[in-house]
Amino acid sequence: MQRYKGVSISDTPTQRKSASTVKTNFIQNILVQLDRRFPKSATDLVAAFAVLGLGGIEFIPADELDTFRDDKIEMLIEKYGEDKGEQKAHINALETKGEWLRLKKLLAEMALVLPIHTADVERGFRAQNVLKTAFRNRLASDKLNTLLVLRAEGPHWKEFEYGKALKKFRNKKERKIFCTTAAKK
Repeated sequence: MQRYKGVSISDTPTQRKSASTVKTNFIQNILVQLDRRFPKSATDLVAAFAVLGLGGIEFIPADELDTFRDDKIEMLIEKYGEDKGEQKAHINALETKGEWLRLKKLLAEMALVLPIHTADVERGFRAQNVLKTAFRNRLASDKLNTLLVLRAEGPHWKEFEYGKALKKFRNKKERKIFCTTAAKK
């Protein structure tokens, strides 16, 4: 006999077998209840909704696009597209099939023009972080956008023609001149 925190514990082979039987029956009962509450048809229906996420559509060959996940859409149409007694259909089966076909083709075409890497985005954030520092935290979004476009599209500062820019600035008629209100009076 052993003791645990002042309590006597007896351990016999009969007690172990009884505890094992109780544990096995408990687990089997849980599995039966789970199967009763969540039948395979219900889990298949939930899995069919994943089709609306459209993951992986950009990697399928064109000849397989026409049938891409049609079985999942058929399952959803069967559940929500037919009258069942007093319950009316939630969707029109023919319209849903047509929309699904158009959506698949549109998304497949869009996937062809989307970038397959994030380097451009990362480069843009890096440029923004260089321009908008802690000391320039009040930089207006339109100014920041202009500076980002110049940084991305404009010439390198070593190649920039400052004289030409100065002449253009001088010849411009409408120019904002920075001055205080006291200087205006």
